[in-house]
Amino acid sequence: MGLLLVPAVLNVLGIWPSFSAVPDSFVLGGTGVLGAGYGMACLMLLGVFGGWCVAIIFTDLVRIRDRFWHLYDHFWVIAGLLAGIFFVADSQVSRHATELQATSTEVKQASAYLLRQLESFDRWCRENEASAQVSCRWASSVQQKLLDYSYDHESIFVEFGPQTSADIYVIGEHRAQLSTSEEIRTEIAAYNQGLCPVQELGEGFGRDAPSSMICRSTPGGMCQATPDPLGGRTDEMHLHSTKALDTECLIPTLVLLRKREAALMPKVKADQMSRHYRWLYYLFFSFASGAKIAGSTIKFASMSSRGNCEVRRSVYLARRFCVILSFLLKGGYRALAFLSRCDLS
Repeated sequence: MGLLLVPAVLNVLGIWPSFSAVPDSFVLGGTGVLGAGYGMACLMLLGVFGGWCVAIIFTDLVRIRDRFWHLYDHFWVIAGLLAGIFFVADSQVSRHATELQATSTEVKQASAYLLRQLESFDRWCRENEASAQVSCRWASSVQQKLLDYSYDHESIFVEFGPQTSADIYVIGEHRAQLSTSEEIRTEIAAYNQGLCPVQELGEGFGRDAPSSMICRSTPGGMCQATPDPLGGRTDEMHLHSTKALDTECLIPTLVLLRKREAALMPKVKADQMSRHYRWLYYLFFSFASGAKIAGSTIKFASMSSRGNCEVRRSVYLARRFCVILSFLLKGGYRALAFLSRCDLS
């Protein structure tokens, strides 16, 4: 009982750390966050004290032999193994979160890279008085979407990102038809061939245009998907050729990355929720640790071999505590009543 009063005594003396009843921050729409390790250590310490006290009181009320504590060792070993499994699960949690963060970074990089190329293409359209072309009108209208992709949170990108390439080939508020999207891609292919011509060497081989400020090969991390078919065939030969505008590689990659994020998001949310179950188990494990320590205390004090006149002392102490508490409450009530009468007089 005295151990349970230790936090209160330390708080009165100013040694026990103060805790705020209001959290520093709030999490809306998520699974919350765990507190600091210092606060968790205090909870674990209270769990150990609580388990020790409960085991001591229970042994005093019910005569428990040493065989019980031998059986308790079986439970203790299993609980320790489960705690080890949770440590392994934490590494899985960090792996899913790391993969989601890496995929989100790839989305932002690919969107920003495509946006810069489209800005150059938009300037080319105005300088060459080709703004009436469908590809130029598309390049002018899609830049805001790509700008949003390069800054959106992964949950927003999964919700509003492109499920197919047609979701990006949008002019204004209307999705382009298949024929229109193919016309856009054909005009962009002609634009690339004009600025970054590929010299055909025959037998399926070609020589790319040299790298320059305009013609560049898209980094491999931004070119992870196969281009969509155009005119009934898929051009994989020039997948990594130098281009001025590589929509054939970047747009399918954005679609692929959105699907990857959509698959990772439920795993990350489940991992975040499982963290709360683990800290509850750690609290239970600290309680079991206190009971284990109490078992050693009981064996050391030979409490199991006490006579009948020495058992159930906790009941006697509880009664004495209730009598003292009742006396103090009655005395306090009488003192308050006396002071109130003095104020009225």
